Amino acid sequence: MLYAEALLFLDGPSRSGESAALMAHAMAQTRSVPREVLEALGNTWPLDIAARQFEEIFVSTQPAAFQEEAKPAGRQTSQAAIVICECGVQDGSWLAELIPHELVATIFLYDVCDPRTSLPNMLSTAAFRDRCAQADGKPLPDTRPDCPGEVILQHMLRHAADGAEFLAYLPSIPPNEYEQHLYSMAFKSLAKRSLSVEFLALGHSRTTPRVLDPCQRVMLTTLGINGHAAGYDAPRFLASAARVSKSLEQARAINVSLATSDECKGRTWTSVMRGLWHTVFGEVALQPTRADNTKVPSFLRVLDGPSGFANSRMPKSSDYLSWAARGLSHA
Repeated sequence: MLYAEALLFLDGPSRSGESAALMAHAMAQTRSVPREVLEALGNTWPLDIAARQFEEIFVSTQPAAFQEEAKPAGRQTSQAAIVICECGVQDGSWLAELIPHELVATIFLYDVCDPRTSLPNMLSTAAFRDRCAQADGKPLPDTRPDCPGEVILQHMLRHAADGAEFLAYLPSIPPNEYEQHLYSMAFKSLAKRSLSVEFLALGHSRTTPRVLDPCQRVMLTTLGINGHAAGYDAPRFLASAARVSKSLEQARAINVSLATSDECKGRTWTSVMRGLWHTVFGEVALQPTRADNTKVPSFLRVLDGPSGFANSRMPKSSDYLSWAARGLSHA
């Protein structure tokens, strides 16, 4: 049932698809199980809840896809605005291979090594693939893979989601294979217009436990957070257009705090915001691991990586649904 539910997001709702067939097979199996055994299984795994959740997701993922199919050709809504910061022209073929051809998206490329411009190069996914096919550029030795904090905030304030359904910030160089697989799963769901999430951390590891410095405390106080905060390490995430719109006021406040607060003078915005970007988008201060986050669809929750607490006694990772990863890794 869990695997069938996950396939709804990856393959889209279809009464004749693999997802529906798996669910029908699962229900047929339950009818062959003795009643007392089925009741015992139900106490361990909530089968009724799983079946009801499958039905709800099946229904909820259909309207967006049907509405898009009804639109005139050439007028499809952009599913994603993807922001990448690079140094010169870098080889993004690894990302081009992860983006489904049916995904309608705009790629915003910022050259953070060119002081002459602060404007992005805006490309369609097709144009981005053509650029990758022709590019042979390699990142400079000191190139940082992620966008600086200033660029993240400025792009958000200038463009928001730019009319797309989701806004995503990704690295310019390939991350580890686990993170790339997470991108691929999210992109497949975006292409099917079945992704239902407000905010999704795309990084693989979390920040290590630390004491917040004065600048970080000022920033969090601006957001109404008085306690500790921690999340995923790298500024790689995806947010819905609705969540981006709701978060613009917080982003403006953070932009002012970082630029004017005495506590933040001499600090790079990237170091201050490390592991805290989720708070700008209204997520809880102590962000749960992706695997344990009930706001994240189940098919993305199984891909949580090490917690990043390698030098502490904190748990290294979550065990939630880890068994299901074996099946989804081939999806």
